[in-house]
Amino acid sequence: MKIIQLLISSKTIFVLIFLFPISGLSNDHKDRMEKDTASDLVQIKHEKLVFETRSCHFKNEKNMEDLIRVTNKWKNYFDKSGVNYSAWLATPQFYDTELLDHEVYWFGASPSRSEFMKSLDVWASREDSSWNRVRAEFDSILTCESRLAWQAEKTRSGSTENLDQGRTFILMCEIKDGYDLNSVSDSYDEMTVISKRLGVDQDHFRLYGSPFTQSFRNTYFYSPGDFPKFDYLHLIMDSSNAAGYQNSLRFGEEGRKAREEKIVSKVNCEGLGNLTHYKIR
Repeated sequence: MKIIQLLISSKTIFVLIFLFPISGLSNDHKDRMEKDTASDLVQIKHEKLVFETRSCHFKNEKNMEDLIRVTNKWKNYFDKSGVNYSAWLATPQFYDTELLDHEVYWFGASPSRSEFMKSLDVWASREDSSWNRVRAEFDSILTCESRLAWQAEKTRSGSTENLDQGRTFILMCEIKDGYDLNSVSDSYDEMTVISKRLGVDQDHFRLYGSPFTQSFRNTYFYSPGDFPKFDYLHLIMDSSNAAGYQNSLRFGEEGRKAREEKIVSKVNCEGLGNLTHYKIR
């Protein structure tokens, strides 16, 4: 079973972390830096979300142009419904077919379970004949082999351009023995503080567990096969590939050393690939 069916469909917004190395600094400098970091950490608030991912192929020689056309109709209908639901299309850019084996992925997000359930009702509605035609057009363009729902957190916010369109890098992570999600989350928060000081501009999302049962195991609507063990997916969004490269330069050696100490010591992460994302609502 291919790993991407796990990714965007199993059990389809990420956290690199950064800390200044303190060796060689004066005690006063260390104390001041630690106090500043502690003060910034208090201000970090994770935005709770319900996230869904779908793994899809095009039907009958359809392509992205066809999909964009129908998603414009989809957006108009969802705008009228008033439901709070954001959505992105993503296509693989750099990948191995053993990891990313679908042509297009759908990411969807709502700020609460209640809003997410409303979005499901809008999708399923058959009372409006115009909406039924849009649904039929969707079905003529895409076939989605899996659809998953997740608990999610937006753990870092950058410029709005990051979410409009750009590059998504996806990591699949397993927490090492002796640590848990809370301790890992604390380390990511420390890295978020430092990355902002380094000028890194990204949006990060963490996907894990079921939004319906509050369990650590995620819930899927439909998804074939068994999947490798992992604890969460980490999504990192940049406004472009060039912006991602500039962010890596800002992160620099200081950031990489801190990541080794604070993150790599607690989790094993595997990169699943780079995708191009485009926000449709």
